[in-house]
Amino acid sequence: MGAELNITAIQWAQINVPAGSFKTLKYQNEAPYFESNDLFRTANYREEDVWLAPEIGRWVIRRGYGRYLTAGVFWSNAYWEDYLEWELISWK
Repeated sequence: MGAELNITAIQWAQINVPAGSFKTLKYQNEAPYFESNDLFRTANYREEDVWLAPEIGRWVIRRGYGRYLTAGVFWSNAYWEDYLEWELISWK
């Protein structure tokens, strides 16, 4: 399987984080065929929401998660990977 990444722009939004208030573009990364080193996985899916602040040239919020299958498991019962969220606390 090859790597595939789909990126979709969602909306502009004003976001407040500990580092300040920023006008951001929210976009979503989707990796429907993410490859894992876990040999027992038969399929993987990763998704990440990002709020990018062009004013400072970086993200101010990132949220990511994933799901995966093993033999005999279907997407309706897929296992969840880590759900992680980062917020920018300072920048220079």
